[in-house]
Amino acid sequence: MPKLSALALGLLTLLGACADPSEAERLTQALDPTTPIHQGLALCRTLSDPTQLGQCGVQVLDRKEDLGEGDCVALGQGVWLDECRFNVAERLAAQGEVAAATEICDRIRFSRPCNFHLVREQARLSVDEAPTAAEARVALFSAASIAPDAARLFWGERYRATQLLGRPADVAVCAALTNPAPCREAFSSMWDRAVQAVSQDQACARLSAGRPLLTMGNGEPSFVPAPETLAALLKACPAPSSP
Repeated sequence: MPKLSALALGLLTLLGACADPSEAERLTQALDPTTPIHQGLALCRTLSDPTQLGQCGVQVLDRKEDLGEGDCVALGQGVWLDECRFNVAERLAAQGEVAAATEICDRIRFSRPCNFHLVREQARLSVDEAPTAAEARVALFSAASIAPDAARLFWGERYRATQLLGRPADVAVCAALTNPAPCREAFSSMWDRAVQAVSQDQACARLSAGRPLLTMGNGEPSFVPAPETLAALLKACPAPSSP
C-alpha cells in the first residue's frame, strides 16, 4: 500500500487509541490512495468523531487531481469546507492563478494564513529572480485582503528563503525596487532580531574585528546590512581600552 501522509498516520494513531478496530479499519481504507474517492468519502462519514470525520474527508478529497471548490461542498458548511478551499487555493496558485487563489482565501475563515501561505510561496519562487522581477509578484496580491502587508511579508519571506540556500540577506536588493520601503522594513525587522540574539560584547567584538554579526553553516554572513547600519551599531560600542 502506498505511503500515507503524516496527517493520515496521525489520524490512524488517534483513532486506533480511542475507537473500535472496525472504525480504525474503515479509516485506513478511506485513506488508502487506491480507494476511489467517492468510496473514501462514504467511509469517512461512518466515523463517529466529527473532527476525525472532517480531517478524513479533507485528506480523501486532496487526492483528487482536479480538485475544485465544487468538490469541497461534500464536506458540509463547517471548518472542513474551508480547509478544502484552502487546498484549492494552494493548487490554483501553483498553476499561476494567484488572483483566483487569493479570492478564495478571502472567503474562508483562514483568510490571512491562506493568503500568507501564497505570499510565502511566491517569495520562495522568486529567490533566483532579479529584484525587480520579484517585486512584480507582490502586485499579484493587490486585490487581496492581505495587500497592505503583502510587500513587507513577501520580502521577509524572500530573505529567509535566500538564507536557507546559504546566501546572505542583503538589503542592497531594495535599492532597485519601485517601492523599496517594505523591503527595507522587512530587513530591519530581521536584523533587529539578530542583534538582540547576540550580546553587546559579542556584537562589538565581531564588528570591530570586521567580522559579520552572524554567520550561516557555510561560513557566509547571515546578513549584509547597509554600511550606515553597521556604523550606528559600532557607534554604540564602548571605546577600546588603551594598552
